[in-house]
Amino acid sequence: MSLDPTQLGALLTDATLREVRRAPTGLTLWLDCPRRSPAGAPLPPVQLNLMGVAAVAVSYDGALVDARPSQVAVPEGARVGDVVPWPLGAEVAIQLNSVHEDEDLALAPQVDWQGGDLAAYRACKVRLRLRAPERAAWRGLAVDAWLGAGAVTARSGGEPLDLARWQREHDAWWLHWAE
Repeated sequence: MSLDPTQLGALLTDATLREVRRAPTGLTLWLDCPRRSPAGAPLPPVQLNLMGVAAVAVSYDGALVDARPSQVAVPEGARVGDVVPWPLGAEVAIQLNSVHEDEDLALAPQVDWQGGDLAAYRACKVRLRLRAPERAAWRGLAVDAWLGAGAVTARSGGEPLDLARWQREHDAWWLHWAE
């Protein structure tokens, strides 16, 4: 069952990325999300399936070193060759269909398209941005990955994960967060 991407943003807040895998239908992200059973027990990771992937890009921005866009240069050997396997660590900020993401991608000083282009990305129903934390910056460059797909589904523990159940588990995590 495809999920409404507009309702996923809050559920992905504070998630950590375990890995990214290629799947026959697109890309699969394995995430440790803030979720607990109603009794407070930890739950298995969320498997977020991006289906019909039409665009994949990696952008580089010199904002961390206060460089003008025209001065941003990616040092030799510092480019992300592929998003699979995920090279930038588990702590990422995940944005889904953000109103600012299209502009950030369009204005990024350096973009490597691994599939598709900006027009294909903008046409996608599901637009996911993985933003590496500043401390993971490569030689002063902020690095983001951009994934555009036609649909998204979620699974956990081998079972489909619907939004209502995920929301209950997210709420239970907050009830038990201090434990």
